[in-house]
Amino acid sequence: MGMEANALNRVHNIASFVAQAVSKDDPLSAIALFEKLKTSSPYVRVTFGMAGVSLDAVSVWSAGDCEELKKLKFKRLDQARTDHEISLEVLAAIRAGEQGTLREYVIDRRSRPEPSHVARAVTVAGLSEESDWGLETIESLKGSYGFLSEAYAGAKYAMDRHRWARHWAKLMGETKTETDLWRYGVLLAAIVDGRFQGSDVTGLTNKSLIQKYGTSFNDLLRTRIESWKNKRSNTLFGMTAPDKIVVDST
Repeated sequence: MGMEANALNRVHNIASFVAQAVSKDDPLSAIALFEKLKTSSPYVRVTFGMAGVSLDAVSVWSAGDCEELKKLKFKRLDQARTDHEISLEVLAAIRAGEQGTLREYVIDRRSRPEPSHVARAVTVAGLSEESDWGLETIESLKGSYGFLSEAYAGAKYAMDRHRWARHWAKLMGETKTETDLWRYGVLLAAIVDGRFQGSDVTGLTNKSLIQKYGTSFNDLLRTRIESWKNKRSNTLFGMTAPDKIVVDST
């Protein structure tokens, strides 16, 4: 905690793991360290998955489950400035097995009177894994007007493509021919985002096909996920993202 910036930069990644570890027994100290690390920039950036989820995000979402840490996780979602930043927080939560916390966040924010909170709730739902509470949240804004209508459209678009991605991945795992494997793989690569996991290729009936050709789709998947990053980095709630100062003041 007493390190100067340059010294902290050198041990930033280790400090993230330390904060995660001590959060189980000393959440307030962990929160203080997580907050201090916001002013630090690691010399080597550690990321997870094709979407490049940061170690900092994964460490926070993998931390303890007390009320103070939950508030910190909620704060990260509240302060995300673009749809891409929201998606990375959601992916970190999914990686940490914190779908329940995402559900709590969405249910809380969608009940707020401020439209910005409602829009953020539906965006988080649209970028999460398919679930009853997520689909219910998205559909609750069907027929809305103004920017909530835009938020609904963006969330529905994201969820629809996630559901189709899972469909094509399942068919890839079940196919018995190279032709069908390629067909379903190309369809998957046209819509997939960072929520995709290799385990989504389920129901394998011919493992040799996936073992033989599966890696040939990696570049296609990475290209599409990078395309989502570029698109979502310029939007918030499915619309053109406002200036940083506007988001920070809400």
